Amino acid sequence: MDPLSVLFAAFFAFAWLVTALVNLTNYAHVRHVGGAWIGLAHAFGQGQLYPPLYDAEAGTYGGTRFAPIPIVLQSTMTQLLGDPLMGGKTLHVAYTFLLIAAMIFLLRQLRVRWSYSLLIASLFLGVRIGWESGLGIRHDALAAALQLWALAAYGVGARSQADDPRSTRQIAVAALLCALAPLSKFSAVFAGMALAIHLAVTDRRRFVTVFLPVTVAVGPGGLLVTEWLSGGAFFETLSACLFGGAGPGGDASVLASALGIQLALYTTSWVGWSLMPVALFGLIVCVRRAPVLALAGGWSVAVTLYASSSPGVATNHLVEPLALGLVLIGAWVAYLDRFRNLPGGSWIRVGPTVTDLCWPAAGFVAMLIIVAASAFNLDRYTREFRLSVLSVLTGDGPVLRGLEAPGTAFWPDDVRARLGAELQTGPVLSGDASFAVYLGQDPIVLDPFMLRVIAAKNESARQALVDRIRAQEFSAIVTRRGFAAPPTDDDPGFRGMHWGPEVGDAIRAHYRFEPEWMGVYAIWRRRPRDVRRPVPPESGTTEVFPMPK
Repeated sequence: MDPLSVLFAAFFAFAWLVTALVNLTNYAHVRHVGGAWIGLAHAFGQGQLYPPLYDAEAGTYGGTRFAPIPIVLQSTMTQLLGDPLMGGKTLHVAYTFLLIAAMIFLLRQLRVRWSYSLLIASLFLGVRIGWESGLGIRHDALAAALQLWALAAYGVGARSQADDPRSTRQIAVAALLCALAPLSKFSAVFAGMALAIHLAVTDRRRFVTVFLPVTVAVGPGGLLVTEWLSGGAFFETLSACLFGGAGPGGDASVLASALGIQLALYTTSWVGWSLMPVALFGLIVCVRRAPVLALAGGWSVAVTLYASSSPGVATNHLVEPLALGLVLIGAWVAYLDRFRNLPGGSWIRVGPTVTDLCWPAAGFVAMLIIVAASAFNLDRYTREFRLSVLSVLTGDGPVLRGLEAPGTAFWPDDVRARLGAELQTGPVLSGDASFAVYLGQDPIVLDPFMLRVIAAKNESARQALVDRIRAQEFSAIVTRRGFAAPPTDDDPGFRGMHWGPEVGDAIRAHYRFEPEWMGVYAIWRRRPRDVRRPVPPESGTTEVFPMPK
């Protein structure tokens, strides 16, 4: 047992867990996507799985690309704990432990020693994408965990049925987990595709009699049950997303997506600089020693590229390839470990190839890079841990408000304090559906991203919202900070993809931006009717608003 590896792993696990527990009831790492999950869970708690795209009578807008299992889980956990944020974040803590346990289990199957297994798995928390995956509300870690456990149930080290005979029960469990993964995240198919190909080649009989029946019964069967429970809204939503410009390939090429994935890893963490090339070497090792993992790695890259070509996709989609990439690194470590106990000079007698001679030196350098890069990361990504500890020691929870400028760790009480006083004059329209839930309202817009998708199918639905804004029906409107920023500081995605120019122009003309901030959200209140500002029809980038210092 290597004590340094264990110490390093224990630090990241402890730092992440403390940060997660301290922030269970605030909005740290929760954005409009987490708000949409909370809105969906709220609707399910009222008996509606997937709100309709547009309900003209209620004046509400639904629509989402999210899968059903997390909606049910989050609604159930929210009812158990009595708080939407705590319910969602508690689930994500559990997902992260489930995912890391699957990584360690797979690494042990590859005969990686315990200390190295713990170190490699802890690196998931050393990358910003991994660190944040269990602190917010996105549910990607659940899909990753289900797929890694499917690989573990199947067994990753065998090249054929003769090498490691598998029981029918193993194959059935792996098939079940592979089928549940897409019901947790629609793009979570890399494990299922890898196992289907491997079984079709090595064990066609049980591929046909066990794997296919289980996956078809649970996967497509689960989608049909979801459609029935949603009253027809589920397939309507998926169809609108596909044909409304939200499907893969909508706005970006696969090549641009590939570049974006690498940049996302490289710019969000120093560890990313070392994980990508090292995982590639692990993939090469797996081609001979663990072909199931090699197939999974290839499919993971392909699926991530395909999904990332869809507009609105963010770095959370890197959770699965990141976790699997670390397991591939473990395959390389296991390969290198073969040379550890060879007596001096024995490498001559075993007759290694040139590649074999390069592995030990390259592996040693790569592991040094990983550990050193993680050390560089300590200050940047454990700042939350230090603030969390400080808040516990001082009893001053609001110390976390200094996390970012203008801050992300605000509490539901802030929402009630800033918006609650005006509820008597009308509902609140917000880009984060959780605000409405905390204010005791039903969300008017589940996700602003879907407005342009809904308009592609029903333009009158968007016009109805524009008319309500012009009539100043809403007491206040809450948007993302970038929506209210000057054009030079703006994230163009929130103008073109969220709300859309027609709704944006109406907001700017009839509501006044105020320098009040709730995390990354800006507040707009009604303009006096005699000073409403006309906005040119070519859409809203005309007014410059002060940004917080």
